[in-house]
Amino acid sequence: MDGTRLTGLWKNKTRDGKTYLSGKVGLARLLVLPNDFKKADKDPDYYAYVVPSEKKNGGPSPAPKDALEEAGL
Repeated sequence: MDGTRLTGLWKNKTRDGKTYLSGKVGLARLLVLPNDFKKADKDPDYYAYVVPSEKKNGGPSPAPKDALEEAGL
């Protein structure tokens, strides 16, 4: 394959049982979430988010729900 591997992704579950993928890209975390708001075939099936690995106060990285809220979804 003529491509560059970006990262590996792992399946995870949200607190409400929805599946999402996550992995690390450099110092950031990549989240791939299903588009639960899809209304037409032209809408994307998934959204990808890059979020900090840790918050500035050293706490855990945002949950997928937080990433969706930050993106206005």
